[in-house]
Amino acid sequence: EVEDTKIKQLRSNEDRRSAIQLSLPNFVESKAKWTFDSDRAQRIHRSIFEEIILDNQPFSLVDNIGFIRTKQITVPNFVVGSSWYYRSLLQPTYEKVQSKLMAMVKGDNPVTIVLSLDGWSQYRHSYLGINIHYIKDWKRKCFNLACVPFDTNHTAENIRSIVTEAAHK
Repeated sequence: EVEDTKIKQLRSNEDRRSAIQLSLPNFVESKAKWTFDSDRAQRIHRSIFEEIILDNQPFSLVDNIGFIRTKQITVPNFVVGSSWYYRSLLQPTYEKVQSKLMAMVKGDNPVTIVLSLDGWSQYRHSYLGINIHYIKDWKRKCFNLACVPFDTNHTAENIRSIVTEAAHK
């Protein structure tokens, strides 16, 4: 059980190497690793980041032995980044996507924009999703403007305040 706990918490490179050796005893690690910033490595880092986002996985996925083993076997020259590294990609990616979406809305210059709200609770916290809808050249455009924590009273004033703040960003 002690070894099992150690295998589940693979944040350092040393812990990862030890776990690989324990779980794949005959595995020979590639000595020719790609540099972290090489084009090939960055393509895989981007793919891992997209996997985490698209599959709604926690960033700690990259610390799991199954994930590390799969990457080690399928791409032996690649070193998986830390959960902190992939988490650090979130804000710049959000800002890049937000900028593109705002440029698209500005370019489309819709006559009318409709907002829809979606509220829900999870783990004792409330959230408010704000979506934008409009039509351009008879095609419906729809995307999420914001998803924000909403732990205050669900009054009309508080909802208006959150929507106004998100719309002005």
